[in-house]
Parts: sequence; C-alpha cells; structure tokens
Amino acid sequence: RVLLARSVVPTMAVETDTASPSATPTVAAERYVATNRFRVKEGRGAAFEKRWAERKSRLGMLDGFRFFCMLRLTGEWDGEAPNYISCTVWEEEAQFDAWKKGDAFKEAHGGGTIGGVASMVLATMQNTKGKPKVALWDGLLPVSVVPPAPTPGGWREVEADGKAMLDGEVYVAMNRFSVLPGMESGFEQR
Repeated sequence: RVLLARSVVPTMAVETDTASPSATPTVAAERYVATNRFRVKEGRGAAFEKRWAERKSRLGMLDGFRFFCMLRLTGEWDGEAPNYISCTVWEEEAQFDAWKKGDAFKEAHGGGTIGGVASMVLATMQNTKGKPKVALWDGLLPVSVVPPAPTPGGWREVEADGKAMLDGEVYVAMNRFSVLPGMESGFEQR
C-alpha cells in the first residue's frame, strides 16, 4: 500500500516490540514515532481532514517534537484496513510521554472540557469506524529536510471546508516488514 502524506521529513521506523526481550537490533533508535491508525468512513474523509486542519495544537513548540503528518491512503480501500494514519516524531519516548500528560495534549483532544470532549466523541462517531489504533515505533536512520521558518504558535494554518479533500504535498511510499524474533540483526544487515 502507498500512503499520501503532508510531510517533508522521511523517517524509517520499526514497530516497538516490548514482548521480545531477546531482540538485539544493530541499528540504534534515533527517534520515537507515535502513530494512530484510523478507519475513516466512506464519504467522511473531507470532514475528518477538516477536523484535523482546524485542531488547535502547540506541538511545534514542545521539547523534543520533530514532525507531524497525516497520511491518507491512495488507491482502493477495502473498508477495513486503516485509511488514515496520524504520525508524530519525537526525539525520545519521554518527551512524547510528557506531551500526553500535559496541557497541550488536553487542548488538542477537546480542551479538557466536557463540551470539547463531547464534540470530539461525536466527530469520531460520525467520521470513523471505531477508535484509532495506536502503534509506537523506534525511528531508525532519520533523514531530514531543513524546515521553513516556524509559524507563530507552532502550527501552520490549513484551509479546509469539510467538503473537498486536502491536497497532498508529497507522496510517501512505505513498506512494512515482519521480522521474526531473534532475526532483527540479520534483517538490519541486509
């Protein structure tokens, strides 16, 4: 599958496997990548994108935050696999955890008010098939492009009307590899 993304920073990542203590990777993790995989209902993509485009966020001002993009599946969708993936890249897992426990997380997820949370839950019910599924990754071999000047407030403005899909800015091709426990070193050396 190929995903269309709004991004400028390619990052290689491997899914974190805490259940396999014998794993001995040879490539050091240099970033921490957190993703949420969404199954957005047919015909609800533009509304889902609008909600994200209008979302207030201070991510760009947080210690350790490096990158965000929303990936949208291109081509045919089977209706069951994720068709959108939100992706944040952090210097370290501890910085991601600090964001989850702080005010910036609450602001981005309904503001911490009953009305804000209710609005988020309603939008989720209207736009998606169930809750997003989290996947956490060790980022390997990051390659970055120098970003443009930071925007005031740490987040850029994106115009979205909820009817038309947002334009993709880049095309991201991703492969996912399943590596058997204990075989990580051999895979990374290939």
